Amino acid sequence: MTILSMYERAERNRRRVVWCVVWGVALVAAHALDRAALDAFRLQDASSVERKDWYRLLRVLGFWPTWLVVGILIEIAAARGRDETPAAPRARPGLALLLAAGLSGLIAEVLKRVITRERPGPEGEYIYRGLFEGFWNDHRLGIPSSHAAVAFGAAFLLARYHRGLAVPAFLLACGCGLTRMLSGAHYLSDVVAAAAIGAFAAGVFATLSRGAQGWSSRPA
Repeated sequence: MTILSMYERAERNRRRVVWCVVWGVALVAAHALDRAALDAFRLQDASSVERKDWYRLLRVLGFWPTWLVVGILIEIAAARGRDETPAAPRARPGLALLLAAGLSGLIAEVLKRVITRERPGPEGEYIYRGLFEGFWNDHRLGIPSSHAAVAFGAAFLLARYHRGLAVPAFLLACGCGLTRMLSGAHYLSDVVAAAAIGAFAAGVFATLSRGAQGWSSRPA
């Protein structure tokens, strides 16, 4: 476990405040653009696109078992040559990956039931049922998108583990979010909220893994 100095803790807290402000601004902007983005991306007939291979590839990135398989494969690869000594613990990127993706999806599912904003209506209007009512009826709940949350949780974890993976991981996660908008299942703000959740979940597991060999993330 890494012990931070007073300056490092202050810097870490400052970064957290900055990121909270950034995500807050992004959510406000996304809400302002929801209707325009819905009109621009929602397809009149999504069934034809949903059969395309590229759509299925991006869509399945929001399916947690996808990252379970990827995480297991990463752990198997990392286990070869791993030096299991107490003084030099190795990072567990595969385990962190599947946990970050899973926690993101779980948080999104809980928040859906708390916020209870439904998926886009025929005219793109917002429909709220009332706080916590989603625990009794979770049909057609929208914000945040749990599929996008899973994809972004994995993307942010991969970016923290290895910065060289950041761009392709984020592009794939954005692609997953795009599939949810093309089908008309989610607003832009649903996807942005999911990305914020993914960033949080990845930060949790990156922080827990800090100090292990092979972990390249910045202090969170």
